[in-house]
Amino acid sequence: MTFNWPDIPFNGSEVSTFVDAYKDLGDAIIDQWDEKVDPRELHAPFTNKDTVKELIQAGLVYASFIIQQRAGVAGPGTDFDLGNSPISIPLDINERIQFYEDLGCVWDEDKMGDSWEEANRRFPDPPPLDPAGEDDLDGRYPNDGDNPNDNDPNNPDEPKRCPEIPCPPGFECINGICVEEECPDDPCSLTLKEQALFAGYAVVSAFGSLGGMKAGLLKRYLTCNSSIFTESNITSGLKNQMQIELTKVINRKVRYSSIAGQSTIPLTDVTSQVPSNLKSAIGYQTGDKIWKTETYTPNLGSTYALGGVYVIADGTTNEAKRVLDDFDFAYGYEANSQWAPTNPNASRFVGTTYTGRRNGYLYTGGCTVETLLGNLSSGTSSGFCGMGDYDWKANMGREVVIKAYKCGRGTPVPVNINLQ
Repeated sequence: MTFNWPDIPFNGSEVSTFVDAYKDLGDAIIDQWDEKVDPRELHAPFTNKDTVKELIQAGLVYASFIIQQRAGVAGPGTDFDLGNSPISIPLDINERIQFYEDLGCVWDEDKMGDSWEEANRRFPDPPPLDPAGEDDLDGRYPNDGDNPNDNDPNNPDEPKRCPEIPCPPGFECINGICVEEECPDDPCSLTLKEQALFAGYAVVSAFGSLGGMKAGLLKRYLTCNSSIFTESNITSGLKNQMQIELTKVINRKVRYSSIAGQSTIPLTDVTSQVPSNLKSAIGYQTGDKIWKTETYTPNLGSTYALGGVYVIADGTTNEAKRVLDDFDFAYGYEANSQWAPTNPNASRFVGTTYTGRRNGYLYTGGCTVETLLGNLSSGTSSGFCGMGDYDWKANMGREVVIKAYKCGRGTPVPVNINLQ
């Protein structure tokens, strides 16, 4: 597992020395992870090796920025204000507070208390929280008539004040009042929050990492770019890695842990079911096989950027030759006319040009935006409308897609990658 280090737009001997040491430390952490790290002693999201690698990789630019400022070398910014970050986050104060809340930074006594106890659970006799008093949260929130930024207990019609009291899902804090989030005037432009979400990924012509590939696809989905995502949009290294991993899947050499024990990834040969005209449209050659599989398990590394996929492979060697998918969402919009064994008369195969979109199957099955956002916020993953898991980055992406759907935004992206 190698890093795809970003370019550092700063200079100076202090920065160069720091960058070298930072990279050496990052390599040592990942190289020794399997031998020395027990995930049971860690907290999410740091229990996953791939996640830790991406966090280390993403932190290099900002860490170097801080080193440059401390060294007094000329460069962007003169202090440590977030607005001077080399990765600009153009949010006003209310939007920034809401963004922090969306990241989990909430002003809530119970959650802060839980965090305090959890942070001190490994140490004997942790210092107790201060007893209740005039400045205690219980003494001020909620319904404290002496606090002008909170509800008047004698006037229940007065709206709750934020950000001290977090807004519910689907609302944002404007001038101390929770109001329903508004849709952007241009449905093909990123909102300020979405710009902040993508700020950590450089604009590149070819993505070389899982995080970059997923971010690039999601950005296309949100900006109405339905052009086909191909091998020209990723590096040769990532393409080779995907070919190796998908070939292992076809050879049933990838296993993962489940409630039932060690399981293999679902794999179905659908070659004989695909109509000849659709085979021609996706580059199928005589002797090839078309496999239906999925890449949801984290074991698959790079291919986890996709979901359920079709793979064209050599019929003799099982070497993966091409991977096809529509980057769309059950909790967003899906592309029209997708061929599947359960939809044999469809006019197109995934990964090819399409016309029109449809509501994701969670909505046609009865789920609502409010239900999905509520389940995502509470971590409710059970049931047909269940959402959310322990991957905080995935949860952030899900929230963006659901809120975009609420505004009628989202354009599925065909994925058609030649792996040879």
